[in-house]
Amino acid sequence: MNNKLMSRLRPLFIYDILINETDEKYPLSTNDIIKRLEEKGAVCERRALQADIKALQECGYPIKRIVSKDYKYFIQSRKFTDAEITTLMDAVQSVTFLTEDATWQIIEKLSALGGGGQKKKDKMLDSILFNSVHKTENNEVLNSAQAIEDALTNNNKISFYYFHLNQKFEPEFKMEGNEKKQYIVSPVAKTINNGNYYLLSITEGHEENLSIYRIDRMTDATILNQHIEVKPDPQEIEKFKKQLFEMYRGTPLTVTVKVHKNLLGKIYDTFGSEQITLTPLHDDSDYFVFTCKVTNSDMFKAWCCSYGRKIEILSPQSFIDELAAYTKELYDMYHNI
Repeated sequence: MNNKLMSRLRPLFIYDILINETDEKYPLSTNDIIKRLEEKGAVCERRALQADIKALQECGYPIKRIVSKDYKYFIQSRKFTDAEITTLMDAVQSVTFLTEDATWQIIEKLSALGGGGQKKKDKMLDSILFNSVHKTENNEVLNSAQAIEDALTNNNKISFYYFHLNQKFEPEFKMEGNEKKQYIVSPVAKTINNGNYYLLSITEGHEENLSIYRIDRMTDATILNQHIEVKPDPQEIEKFKKQLFEMYRGTPLTVTVKVHKNLLGKIYDTFGSEQITLTPLHDDSDYFVFTCKVTNSDMFKAWCCSYGRKIEILSPQSFIDELAAYTKELYDMYHNI
């Protein structure tokens, strides 16, 4: 590269050095920057460097200068704070639907957003609690997610194969005869629940209901040249998602629940503050009552039992009868051991 072209590109090299290696705690001196430019093949004098940085500042780049024996420079503001970056890193590590390799690659990319050079990146990476969850071994998850996102953007259907894990924790595909069953669906939305990644969709042959698929159980996700004709109302989709427990489908159900005051935080985590209104129980100050819409599934029944006597279903009676039968089956199973 000739010197004239290098001088034109030099401000870009300078900004690249500053964005990757500096922040308020890790500034670089004039000599540091000149040395790094020389490593890139760009010879630069001190005055030329200061002129280039001034030009970048005038163009709106957030470069701050520290006046000392030798001027030091750093990027003053970024799109993400360190706290936001480490929070995202923790979130990526906590999900189960990414492989170990994909998790590591994404976390390394996130750590680089904070600048400060390799030493700062290493400190961020050291703070992550690795191997805290079991990760998928399906390497196609991100490809599947991209196919779904493209299909949602372009209003197209997708196809894929779907598997469950057998007793050896190996993929076992749904079959039609001797062939793997191909699913053809109209994507509606993606959502994360309890560390798993799900696709909500309308499946051919089951248009009356939304289907739920784990994206980490998909392979060969392909966008089809088939246009989606009808899309559900996004607000209805949000209502549907809030009524699910662990993404298990079920029939719609409105229940009245009695809950102990010590569980109000759990109730907030589960239902939020907008969906329910808590009313104090008139004859017991330790309890509150609320009404909510849910789906009647085994997971919801399990939730009703998970806090013992601190949660009680007050209505409808038909569901109370179902819940009584559900708990009796469990009692009988363990009582007969």
